[in-house]
Amino acid sequence: MKNHHYALAVLAGTVLLASSQVLATTTDDKTYPGMACRPTGGGSFTLDWGDIFNSGTTPMNISCPVVRDGSGVSQAVVKVLDRNPNEDLSCIVVAECATGTFFVSDESPVVGTESSYGNGFFGSNFKTLTLPAVSLPNNFPTYDYLECTIPSVYNGNYSHLISITVKET
Repeated sequence: MKNHHYALAVLAGTVLLASSQVLATTTDDKTYPGMACRPTGGGSFTLDWGDIFNSGTTPMNISCPVVRDGSGVSQAVVKVLDRNPNEDLSCIVVAECATGTFFVSDESPVVGTESSYGNGFFGSNFKTLTLPAVSLPNNFPTYDYLECTIPSVYNGNYSHLISITVKET
């Protein structure tokens, strides 16, 4: 009987150890709606269901939160609709530490085109901004967020930030 309990304990421990290894290596991507962002200057911030758009006549700057469980952001994917052919919709990932020191990713602009600034609903016209990881010194503690610029209204067409997907390291 003791051998039976011992065998069950060993089996349970092995399963627990194996499952913890799987969990440790599984990515924990998070997707946020555009409405999680807040305006930081310019433009006119407008909520549109779960996304946001700029209904103003000047570009709008926004800040978007990033919640992470891992040590950092390996990539951010932003779905946007740029309906202004004269202004870029662009975003960067910012990693900031409590002292105010910050690091930024490369900027990734999306340029409006005829196919992306029409009057139609999103459909397949949305574009994807893929932002790279921020280079940080080893074990540098930071919190992360995105900063984006959304173009102004163009001939009655609004540029939108639809969603953000964050991939963790």
